[in-house]
Amino acid sequence: MDMQAVNNILIVILLGAIGGGAGLLTRSVALVFIGPIILIGAYQIYIGSLYGVPSWARLVIQIAAGFVLGANFAQISVVTMKNVIKPAIAVAAIMLAGGVAIGYTIFSFTDWDLKTCILATTFGGQTEMLLIAEGAGAKTEKVIILQFIRNQAALLLMFPLSRLILRIEAGKNKGGQA
Repeated sequence: MDMQAVNNILIVILLGAIGGGAGLLTRSVALVFIGPIILIGAYQIYIGSLYGVPSWARLVIQIAAGFVLGANFAQISVVTMKNVIKPAIAVAAIMLAGGVAIGYTIFSFTDWDLKTCILATTFGGQTEMLLIAEGAGAKTEKVIILQFIRNQAALLLMFPLSRLILRIEAGKNKGGQA
């Protein structure tokens, strides 16, 4: 192992410890996990790459992800499939078009490559998007950071929106009972 690889590993450990320590100091469980991701990702975006993924590791990760995804499929009846196929295709098309549109908008305003922009904004699981980005040769650190921001923004939006919907539904139920 060369000296540069040792330095990169030490930098990753140091940034991870700082990010996790920030979470401990602020008593934020989320920051304990997210802090290292943010610091290491920011370092790789603004300063330089720390560590390349070995080619064999990519294959192992893709096999493991495929196994997990395949094991999570539940059997559904043909009738159920007939009922959900059209809405599922419509939702998938809308989400894909939205991700591509947002990705192209980011591409227009930044110096990022189009692959990275589209994979960073397309709706999907963070792990899956990261694996696709790795295979496509996109900037994985940018993809994971924007996927994380998209995920958190959706959560921040959905909580107040779900409370509002519940209040509206409760008001309708109250009004219908009187």
